[in-house]
Amino acid sequence: MNDQQYFLTTSLSCQLRAARQELSSFREGEAYVKLRRDYEGIIRGLNQTIKNSGRNGMIFLFHAKFLK
Repeated sequence: MNDQQYFLTTSLSCQLRAARQELSSFREGEAYVKLRRDYEGIIRGLNQTIKNSGRNGMIFLFHAKFLK
């Protein structure tokens, strides 16, 4: 095995390990929970910004239930 083949094999092995770990975290729900928490935080921030704008912002408040 030459250097190029070794590098390619090592690189693919690392990518496979990372993909397996990512799949496992999605299957366990950790990634989904984090995405959902981040999403809800963004919605809260947008609502606060709109509310603080003082331009009839209450009408335009986002509600997570409607954005699913």
